Amino acid sequence: MQRVDLGCGMNKHRDCIGIDNAASASPDILHDLNDRLPLEEDSVSYLLASRSLEYATDLRGVMQEIYRVCKHKAVVCIVAPHAQAAIHIANPSIRSYFNEYTPYYLTPKEHHHEIVSAAQFSPEFIPAEEIEVDFRLLRMEFFYFPLYLSPLYDPGERMSLMEVQLNMVDEILYHFVVVKQPITKEEISRIAGSDLEVPERIKERRLHDGMLTRHNAENVIIEPEASAKDEDGDKPSADAADSKPKGKAGASKPKARSDAKAKQDSKLKPKSKPGAAKASKRTIQIKMVEPEPEIVRRPSRVVYLRKDEVKD
Repeated sequence: MQRVDLGCGMNKHRDCIGIDNAASASPDILHDLNDRLPLEEDSVSYLLASRSLEYATDLRGVMQEIYRVCKHKAVVCIVAPHAQAAIHIANPSIRSYFNEYTPYYLTPKEHHHEIVSAAQFSPEFIPAEEIEVDFRLLRMEFFYFPLYLSPLYDPGERMSLMEVQLNMVDEILYHFVVVKQPITKEEISRIAGSDLEVPERIKERRLHDGMLTRHNAENVIIEPEASAKDEDGDKPSADAADSKPKGKAGASKPKARSDAKAKQDSKLKPKSKPGAAKASKRTIQIKMVEPEPEIVRRPSRVVYLRKDEVKD
């Protein structure tokens, strides 16, 4: 079985046959991906297309060719620019666009419910179109711009923001399994849980993302919980009470007034239920600082894995 790097460029993936239309890249096969692939049917076990399919003039036709040459249960890895980034929208060379909805157009509609476990969301409406291929999503990974890597955002909030906000995601990565014969969910889950190959550039990017994540996390300050004396500003300390002058009977009139006020305030405060734990008060501060230039090299990432993974 063959391993193929479609649109390999100068950095062909290991143990792969490199296919590219640029002679300067010295590919193993000089070929335009928009034409029929010079490979036999069911002859590929792994296919990588890293930052190449966005230049396809007919993405549906290219995906049909990839499906034709891949064998049953072959893994297809695609890295593409995200469609909602202005820098990619403005690029006149990009002909095909990718986002979190793309997998729903590469899988028959009767299997869309299986994609939800990997995509972590379900679109409100996908038209019932005839699809000649069957790519089942294993994993989807987002690489965010540094502005949106913050402890204030969790993955669910980022997904919601993507519906209305541009320039959040720079790149998107998909892992698909090619389905040509009946396959169980357990088989798909086992493949999804395996060590899926990615290009070396993505490995480097993940390292830089980790550096950026740790750098931003250091800018989050959680102030310690205030003590009971600090929370109650009206209650004087013991030293302060002893320093006040006392009357003839030895009782302090200001203290009597403060005790009366405390009793009045206690009547106004709602009584807590017996056994209820006292709520802690914490203040979170985010230091708005400019990250160091050597840290901000690449956007951050969020990985979505299948929920129904089966352990061996």
